[in-house]
Amino acid sequence: MDKGKEFDSREQIFIPKWRRLEQLKDLAKAYANYEPYKAVHDMSRSLSGLKKLKYDKEHEHELVMYENTRADLKMLLTEGEKITPKAWRTEKEQLEEEVQTLRSERARACHDLAFAEVISYNKANLECVEQNDSRQQDRQQGRTTIFCRFM
Repeated sequence: MDKGKEFDSREQIFIPKWRRLEQLKDLAKAYANYEPYKAVHDMSRSLSGLKKLKYDKEHEHELVMYENTRADLKMLLTEGEKITPKAWRTEKEQLEEEVQTLRSERARACHDLAFAEVISYNKANLECVEQNDSRQQDRQQGRTTIFCRFM
């Protein structure tokens, strides 16, 4: 069935892009959680000596949260991928447009597939009804036949 292949090919294009878009959304959320603590971490790294000890003591909770949110973010990254929020945002925006277009094409292909399946079923059903009518006429003329059953 040609419409089935068309729908499958659209699915094979849509699904990976949709998954990547969802991954980018997850990365954006994780980065939003991580970002406030990054500033505290960066400040801690820029200090030294007693100033650093004092700062770290005052911001102990934030520094722990930095490590936790960074670990959560790193878990979402593929192996070797760097933390690049601007690139993620750009890719996400492009994919959102592309996925929207693909979604409408996919819906159209699904609609066409559904119509093709209904037509195919109705055609087979009509053929069966016609066979039954023909056999019934033959039977009325004294011949024995077997009725076709509907699908």
